[in-house]
Amino acid sequence: MGSRLLALTLIVALASLAAAEDADVGYFWQITDVHLQPQYYEKASVREHCVAGDGDAGLYGTMDGACDLPQITADSAFQLMKLEKPEPDFIFYTGDMLPHDPLEYDEDDVIRYQANVTFYLEKYFPRVKAYPLLGNHDTLPRFQMYDYEYWLYDRTADTWSEYLSTDMQATFRKGGYYTTLITTGLRVIALNTAVLYYHNNFVNPANDSDPAGMFAWAKQVLDTAVANDEKVMMIYHIPVGFMSGVQCQFHEQYNDDFIKLLSPYHSIILGHINGHDHLDFYRLIGDQTPAGTSVSFTAGALTEYDVEKPRLRLFKYKRTAPFTVLDYTSWALDLHESNLIRTALWKKEYVASEDYAVSDLSSASMIGLLDTMWTNDTIFGNYISHWKGVEWVGKFCTPFKLCKRDVLCNVKYQTRVPLYDCLLQGY
Repeated sequence: MGSRLLALTLIVALASLAAAEDADVGYFWQITDVHLQPQYYEKASVREHCVAGDGDAGLYGTMDGACDLPQITADSAFQLMKLEKPEPDFIFYTGDMLPHDPLEYDEDDVIRYQANVTFYLEKYFPRVKAYPLLGNHDTLPRFQMYDYEYWLYDRTADTWSEYLSTDMQATFRKGGYYTTLITTGLRVIALNTAVLYYHNNFVNPANDSDPAGMFAWAKQVLDTAVANDEKVMMIYHIPVGFMSGVQCQFHEQYNDDFIKLLSPYHSIILGHINGHDHLDFYRLIGDQTPAGTSVSFTAGALTEYDVEKPRLRLFKYKRTAPFTVLDYTSWALDLHESNLIRTALWKKEYVASEDYAVSDLSSASMIGLLDTMWTNDTIFGNYISHWKGVEWVGKFCTPFKLCKRDVLCNVKYQTRVPLYDCLLQGY
């Protein structure tokens, strides 16, 4: 009798421990670069961006050319999200709803596209907190944004008012940025890095060192977060650093200033969540020590534009202090099979902790992953195969030694001089 009671007590204790651990773990979705094209139609011409002519455009999209996302595929993505994690703690939407090649459009059209954000979120996740932001395509003219209050910020703030409080709207109207507490001890800082984009000719670092006052504002928010013992998730559309060591993604002075701004705060930043490049990669920002580094996670796009699988990302995190980003799962749509069977076939593409052999996604783990990839071609092969979400990309990383150096130097360094030194001399 005593042994049975002991066994029962142990089972109850283990069940209670498991329940406590489950309560301590949360999830959030990231969706980015939707590039919705409502005028896409099946059998359209790929040469006409799948909005005109006769051709081979599939029902759910095509990876044969520059076509953006059909409405049916956007619906299937949110259905997948609802099926796999119907009650996430929150959702990050990191910009770019407009298509790459829109037909004629005006300011009203831009805002109608922004309304799609609230439409999908309200339809599929009506009780879930969401944090939206602008991408470089979400404007008119394309890529151009002012660094002061004007129609784009004002009308978008009105359109997203369900997700932006009065305080959040106040700064969004100034420059497309905001902050709020996700929960006690955890803060989101949403930045408008589209205004810093190197294609944006409406700003000039030579006469405007702080567009929309965003850097000064971010420093003040980060200082307050330190004083209040808060951790921070930073979200923005365009990531810092260079594209394959060639082109800085921001006006370069803004890139350098932003990295300097972050320097004292890496220990409270859980991660930088972004998109824009339609690629899957990460970057280290800081001095390469765990306390002096934070990690930028760039997710693949929902659009299939430019030979890509539509992708979504589900993050797993420790939802109580001191908070930690634990893992993520990447989901991808098998476009070829989906078009054949005329049913959306979403597949679990990979789990970060499994493919990269890391215990979590902390700065220490991701620094360790970089060190591992310099010597472990299997892990590096996993990383490069996820870059674009199609298997052949890894096979064309040639010549391998130089390709590997290029990829890993871009993980490690986000400013020109150390990056170029790495590209020339290696790790």
